[in-house]
Amino acid sequence: MRNLLLLTLLFASVFVYSQEIKIETVYFDLERAEEFVSQIPHAVDLTGNNQEAVEQINASILEFFMLESFDPKEAGDFRWWAMRYTYEIKSDYLLISISGEYMSAHSNLVQSDLYFELNSGVQLDNKIVKYTSLFNQDSFFEFMSKFCIPDCEKAFSEAQSCAELDVIYCDCYDMSFIVNENSVDFVLTGDCVPHYALDCDPGGYIINVKTDSLKPYLNDFGKYLIYESGYQHFTKLEKQLFGMEKSAEIPPYYFIQGKIDGKYSFSMGLELSKPANIAKGYYFYNSQKKHIALSGAYENDGIKLTEIVNDKVTGVFYFYFFNEYSEGSYILPDGMCLSAVWVNPKIDQEFVVEIDKVLFNK
Repeated sequence: MRNLLLLTLLFASVFVYSQEIKIETVYFDLERAEEFVSQIPHAVDLTGNNQEAVEQINASILEFFMLESFDPKEAGDFRWWAMRYTYEIKSDYLLISISGEYMSAHSNLVQSDLYFELNSGVQLDNKIVKYTSLFNQDSFFEFMSKFCIPDCEKAFSEAQSCAELDVIYCDCYDMSFIVNENSVDFVLTGDCVPHYALDCDPGGYIINVKTDSLKPYLNDFGKYLIYESGYQHFTKLEKQLFGMEKSAEIPPYYFIQGKIDGKYSFSMGLELSKPANIAKGYYFYNSQKKHIALSGAYENDGIKLTEIVNDKVTGVFYFYFFNEYSEGSYILPDGMCLSAVWVNPKIDQEFVVEIDKVLFNK
């Protein structure tokens, strides 16, 4: 009975908002050929009950498109081409998915999802589950090396040859995932090559892994998502709501790659939680693959992690967080900057840690 009541309330909420809030299309630059005219979403309050929320949603849409108003005559130098959108309303939430091109010095493909809470109109962060959230801390790199890296590197090599480039502007850890009935697709993200070489972009390359092969590498949350949640049937907005609801169940793992002293490449898996003062994990030198345990704690604006081998301290990592960028630091998604050193206790010498990649699973 309780589940039936919740379901009834959910669909009632969807019905209310679908009747009270409407997304209309405003057409920009009609003098262009029809296929290049841009369709810009505009939220409309049909009843007068949601005026503040709708104004907030529209303000966010205008900010995204760098517009002052929804009047095409006031658009000035309008650089958006062939913009299209879809939208979905569920429960108290709205998703507007936008695609098209933005013309600057070069044409840039745009694909963005804007999530809103309909009660307030506040735009929400993207909370769709990242593929890194599926894995055990100590098996993520093993999984990637066994199932993804070989095929991915082949795809990148072919892309480099096709585009005649020395560098591809993404790597094998830039992935999303799609759950199927008996397998999971790991999909390389796009935007890896300049616009002139888009036909060579490896984005969209799929590495298919059977769920039976995947299972030993999954954490409890990953097993639930793949085997029990019905995730393969979710819409994009339902995936957002699922991510919001289950965020607390995802362990706070960081996967880091870099070099010590510019020479020794390493990979590291850490569980970090400042509120719980948890700092632990492992790292290994990529040439050896042998896990070395790390344990430590937060200290002021940083983290100290000690490595112990055969009951002896063999090294100490210090990670420091800064509000402003300094040379050699790594810029995190939240805007904070991260730098690190490794200390050899035998000779009391400090070595710079170059951080090449940080993956956070939330």
